[in-house]
Amino acid sequence: MKFTQVEVTATGLKKSILDSTAPMRAYFIENGIHNYEEQKQGQEHKATHRAIILTDMEKKETNSL
Repeated sequence: MKFTQVEVTATGLKKSILDSTAPMRAYFIENGIHNYEEQKQGQEHKATHRAIILTDMEKKETNSL
């Protein structure tokens, strides 16, 4: 099973936005999910994908990227 880890901060949760780390960007490119370098700026170019977030306590399905 392929996966990537995300470190979520309190600020990221509060703002509902996370910065993509280099390993995450590489994972997305290698698996054909997303290429940030090709994404245009602006809300009209926002990309979302179905994701599953696993914690010690729960599994949450969401649309995010």
